[in-house]
Amino acid sequence: MVCLTAVLTSVAGGASAQQNPIGTGPVLTLEECIRYALRNENNVVNARLSRQMSTEKIRETRGLLLPHATVTGNFTDNLKLQTSLIPDFTGDPNNKIPVQFGTKYSSAVTGEVTQALINSNYFLGLKAAKVYDEMSVRSYERTAIETRVQVSVAYFDVLVSQESIRLVESNLAQFGKTLKDTRARYEEGVSERIDVDRIQTSYNNVENNHVNLKRQLDYTLDVLKFRMGMPIDSPLSIKDDVRSFTDDMPDSLNYRFLDRPEYAMQRVQVELDRLNLKSKKLEIIPTLNAFVNYGFNWFTEDFGDLYKKGFGTSALGVRLTCPSSPARKGYTPPASWPLHWNKPRTTSTIWPSRSNWKCATDGRSTATTSTLSTPRKRTSSSPRAFTTGWY
Repeated sequence: MVCLTAVLTSVAGGASAQQNPIGTGPVLTLEECIRYALRNENNVVNARLSRQMSTEKIRETRGLLLPHATVTGNFTDNLKLQTSLIPDFTGDPNNKIPVQFGTKYSSAVTGEVTQALINSNYFLGLKAAKVYDEMSVRSYERTAIETRVQVSVAYFDVLVSQESIRLVESNLAQFGKTLKDTRARYEEGVSERIDVDRIQTSYNNVENNHVNLKRQLDYTLDVLKFRMGMPIDSPLSIKDDVRSFTDDMPDSLNYRFLDRPEYAMQRVQVELDRLNLKSKKLEIIPTLNAFVNYGFNWFTEDFGDLYKKGFGTSALGVRLTCPSSPARKGYTPPASWPLHWNKPRTTSTIWPSRSNWKCATDGRSTATTSTLSTPRKRTSSSPRAFTTGWY
């Protein structure tokens, strides 16, 4: 193995760059693979659709603030009219006369336009829809970044496999020449049989390694296609090599955890929770709607004459609706909300990784920073002592 490593090192130092075609399909660079993935990868497509859905949700919420028009109609066949008792005004007032009011057939059509004047849910819903839209934007950014990373890693794996195959092929040629020379010396009697066997064994090991690397190349290429959202049976070739990525590596010293999309998503989630809690508290506020309607009523004893003559009706007014149980809904929040607000927020979930990274750059052990993420037990003197367990 030491001899094999020395040969590989010498070949890698003097060999020139070489491209190994993988298929007959398109030849793509890393950026082209990333662009393809951002168009076709399933997670990115779903995030893009969620972004469009949030945009439509804003439009839907805005539509709630516009006037709403409804049209209702009914038809009634009074199989037996209701009987009422009225005093006998022509005789004894204490005597009750049974009478029936109405007709056998009746029908009505009414159109109404309603406009919300006071409704806290509408205005909070519009604000929440905008916050939700920001959440979808952050989610799309996070998905795009994760896809870039996954495609880049898979792409580099293919490059490493290609470079390994190139080195092994050069090594095979070197061992083949050495094996041929050793056999010639053995036939001339200037070399021993054990030397030939040793070189033959090394040659066989390198040849087996070459076969395994080809299989690994096929596997890494399938992984790259999967990360890109490309069908596995589609041909694909890559254009770059390992040496083209040795310069201009990204600098992580200017890293700020505030720039992470996960941090922004946590902040947006906190804002959504605030709006949700606020909506629960504002359920005590009544709703006030203005309305105007117009309709027609028809009455007849004969079904064939029902719609020959109608009577118009119209009304204009306001409608006030109060909650059925304001004390329970408005002043007593659900029991789950205090527990929900007691959850750790963004800083506690982001800072441990940031601290570990900083300690690593300062040359200190990251073991000391693990205490930042160690859960603490609540005591009975805590202002939120109703929370049990760890937090």
